[in-house]
Amino acid sequence: MTFRALDRARDRAALADLFDRAADYIALERGVPPDDAMIDELFDDAPPGLGPEDVAVYGAFGAGRLQAVSALAFGWPEPDDAYLGLLLVAAEARGAGLGARVLAASEEVCRGNGMRRFLLAVLDANPRARAFWELAGFEAVIEGIPVQMGLRDHTAARMMKRLGGA
Repeated sequence: MTFRALDRARDRAALADLFDRAADYIALERGVPPDDAMIDELFDDAPPGLGPEDVAVYGAFGAGRLQAVSALAFGWPEPDDAYLGLLLVAAEARGAGLGARVLAASEEVCRGNGMRRFLLAVLDANPRARAFWELAGFEAVIEGIPVQMGLRDHTAARMMKRLGGA
């Protein structure tokens, strides 16, 4: 696996391909198929009080194509917190440990940026993802958060993991 920062222009086609190969998750999350606007949203969407300059998008490449993406925001909700906006793995690459490797690489990026905690939100509609995060050491800190994504209304849990070595 090669893990590197993604560029909106250079990696646009690879991201579109990945989104198509992960359309099942996008349908669960949003109730619509992936589109080109989701690529811009990946780079531009930031937690409250932060801007696109506080977001870094990383990709995991293998077998000649983008297999997973990780979107990280630095400084939310606290200045030494990192927030994972998305960790998306292509459907055919799931179940082989790639998600765990991308998570580990993302945690290293966070530590390298001085982050002490790593936070994310997991949709209640995605119990497999919840189990993944719990196995990775994340604990729920807030439950029942209402979230609207695309055409879907969800509830989510905010989860947190302390990052050693920061």
